[in-house]
Amino acid sequence: MQLALRPYMSTGVALLGSSLIAVTPVAVPDIQHHDVHLTATDFPLITPEELITDTSANLTALQAQWAADPFPVLTQLMVNQAEYAQDLTTALQGVGSALESTLQGLPAVLQTALTDITTGDVFDGIVGPEQYLLDGFIGAGLPLAEGITPIIQGITGNLSAVGNDQLLLLELIISILYAPNAETVALGAVGENIANDLADGNSTGLTNDLTNGLSTVLGAYLNGFPIECDTCTLDPSLGLLTGPSEGFGGIENIILALQSIATDIGATAPAAGAASLSDAASTFAADLGGLFDPSVALTDFGNLLTDIASAW
Repeated sequence: MQLALRPYMSTGVALLGSSLIAVTPVAVPDIQHHDVHLTATDFPLITPEELITDTSANLTALQAQWAADPFPVLTQLMVNQAEYAQDLTTALQGVGSALESTLQGLPAVLQTALTDITTGDVFDGIVGPEQYLLDGFIGAGLPLAEGITPIIQGITGNLSAVGNDQLLLLELIISILYAPNAETVALGAVGENIANDLADGNSTGLTNDLTNGLSTVLGAYLNGFPIECDTCTLDPSLGLLTGPSEGFGGIENIILALQSIATDIGATAPAAGAASLSDAASTFAADLGGLFDPSVALTDFGNLLTDIASAW
C-alpha cells in the first residue's frame, strides 16, 4: 500500500512546489508596496501656541546669559587701556626725569663751553653743548620707547590672537547657518506631510498641515526643528534663539564668539583697576537695559551718561 501511495505523494509535492513558485512572484509587488507605505514619515508640527511658548523661553534664557557678561569685549578693552595707560604714565615719568636732569646740568655745560671759547678752544665750546643736549634727549627717549614697545606688542599680539582663532571664525560662520538650516528642514517636513496626506486622502491631517505649516517653519527658524535628521550636516533642532540648554544657536554662537574675542585680547591688569572697570561695565549694562522700561527710562538715561563718563 505504501508503494502504491508514493507516486501520488510525489505528485502532490511537485504540485505544491510548483504552486509556491507560481504564487511567489505575484505576492512580491504587494509586499513591496506595503513596505513603502509604512516608511512614510509623519513629521511633528509646531503649533502657534508652542511657537510663542518656545520663543519666550529662549529669549528669557538668552537675556539671562547676556546679562551675566553683557560686554565682554568692551570690558576687556577697558582693562587693556588701563594697563596701557599705566605703562605710558611710567614711561612719561621716566622721560620727565631724564629731561629734568639734562636741564639741571645745562648751566654748567654752558659755562664750560664759554670758558673753552675764551681760551681759544672754539670747537669744544660749540660742539660740547650740542652733544650734551643730544645725549640728554636720547636718554629721555629710551624710557618712552621702553613704555610704548609693550603697548604695541600687546595690541599686535591681541590682533594676531583674534586672527588666528579658528574656533572664533567657525562660530561666526555657523551662527548665520543654524536658522536657515532649521527653516529649510521644517519646510521639507511640512511638504512631506502634505504630500502624504493628499496621497492617503487624509483631510484631517491635511487641514492640520495647512493650519500649523507657517508656525512650524517660523518656529524652526527661531527655535529649531527638533527631529532626527541623519542626512543633515547641521542639527535642525538649533535655530536663531536656541541657547545652551538645547546646544547652540545663532545668537548663542555670537555670544560665544564675543567671549572668545575677549579671551583672545585678554591682558593682565591691576586687580583694583580691573575690578572697578568691570563694575562700571556691569552698571553701564544695567542702565542700558533699563532704557527699555518706559517707567524708568528718563532716570536710567541720566545714569547711563554718568556711567559712560566715569568709565572713561
